[in-house]
Amino acid sequence: MSTVENLVEKVRTINPALQLEVLHYVDYLSVRQSGEDVQESRLSLAMALRGMEDEVWPDYKDEDYLEKWQ
Repeated sequence: MSTVENLVEKVRTINPALQLEVLHYVDYLSVRQSGEDVQESRLSLAMALRGMEDEVWPDYKDEDYLEKWQ
């Protein structure tokens, strides 16, 4: 039995939530193998959020908050 066949047989025996976890892990390994690293992902997020620091935000005062954290 090949590794892939062995893997398929084992995955069939676990519940669907764990099967999804296995799928996510395989996706992660696939990305890692392709050479994309965590730093590139962070840069992508930074690019998606760029310019937000220039947006005008409301000036909230203490009395505007319904709840206060101590």
